[in-house]
Amino acid sequence: MSECEEGATAAANLAAEVAWCLESLARQLEGGKLGDRKAKEVRKAVRLIKDEGTKLPQRRQLMRTHCGDYRAKMKGEEEALKVEASKAKFIQSHPKTSNSNFIKKKAFESNCDKEKTEFKFNFTLAESSS
Repeated sequence: MSECEEGATAAANLAAEVAWCLESLARQLEGGKLGDRKAKEVRKAVRLIKDEGTKLPQRRQLMRTHCGDYRAKMKGEEEALKVEASKAKFIQSHPKTSNSNFIKKKAFESNCDKEKTEFKFNFTLAESSS
């Protein structure tokens, strides 16, 4: 892999980790089980993690502090989803055939249709003098 591809992969992984941590922190806040002080810390962490100006080590530290081992948790969720997807049954449905027919009715005739005129070009041919 080239450095460009590795950088793109690392950026994509970071974006996925940040999104997962933000979702986890949002669930914590919505749960209502946090005290006032802890909720304030979580809101501050969310703001700092979202901020593009926050340095990467500080972001990772905040994510580790508030989400624990987020990488292992992400893998666990991914494995659970893979298992659920393998258990899913897909049923092929056959589209119902319709016996109805649509008949298009003729639109009413307007005055413009009755007064059709032929189109003619009005070219005047000039004779060339030789």
